[in-house]
Amino acid sequence: MLVKIKNNFIRQWKFVSGILILITLYNSASAQFNSEIGYTASFMPAKSVNLIIDNYNKNQDMIEEMKDFKYISGFNAGLSYKAGLMRFGAFWESQTAKKLGTEGNLIGNVSGVEKKLYFYFNSVSGGLALIKDHVGIGTTVDYNFFRLKTNKSGVSNRVDVIKENYMSSKAYLIFYLRVNNKLGVELKPYARFPGIKSIYILCPII
Repeated sequence: MLVKIKNNFIRQWKFVSGILILITLYNSASAQFNSEIGYTASFMPAKSVNLIIDNYNKNQDMIEEMKDFKYISGFNAGLSYKAGLMRFGAFWESQTAKKLGTEGNLIGNVSGVEKKLYFYFNSVSGGLALIKDHVGIGTTVDYNFFRLKTNKSGVSNRVDVIKENYMSSKAYLIFYLRVNNKLGVELKPYARFPGIKSIYILCPII
């Protein structure tokens, strides 16, 4: 399955790279490179993860239950190459989130044990955008790395619960404002469309 995912990813990149070469040859006179860095936030409900959380809350004596996983945030960075109205970009995205719960009971003075779940979502992507003046549209092909880790209070090591690698695609709008000749600001609302997945459930929440 991993070989199939990687082969699909390579084919997608070859296609995008071919388009980039054609654009470069056609618009070399007006081409320019740009670097990008920004903040990103996503609404990303994960059914498999929330099922684990729900089962854990039901099977333990919880003073404070863990909440379902819905939101994740972080940063992204990338390089882009603009030629005419077309822009090709390669990007890195890193987002994290944390959920807390307390396991124990209310008998006596024994304090509960704090439970923690850490979510890591990273992706590398490449794609094309069409921009005119201050608005545009774009799409990317993404290879994503999702990790779910856990530990208890007083334990520094984080244990993998789920490793999930998968391809997806993303479509987004661009709203661009130039600040000066070297700096601009963009707002890019997007929707991600999941593709093939390889899920590894490594251990239960301990």
